[in-house]
Amino acid sequence: MSLEAVGHPIEYARIDMIPTDSNPLVIEVELIDPNLFFDHLPETVESFADHIEYSLKSPPDVCEPHPK
Repeated sequence: MSLEAVGHPIEYARIDMIPTDSNPLVIEVELIDPNLFFDHLPETVESFADHIEYSLKSPPDVCEPHPK
């Protein structure tokens, strides 16, 4: 998946594909993780929230990662 298709940086993505006779077939695209394991590393919640806030405040044409 290309960032040009999404139009902005993403924090997580998973693409499930299966082989076919000609080309791989996309069967599922997830742009959010249903289980980010925050219960195992609670301090990551704030960092992830910061990334989301930064993304929401950034102009839509900016494709740069969140500054750490």
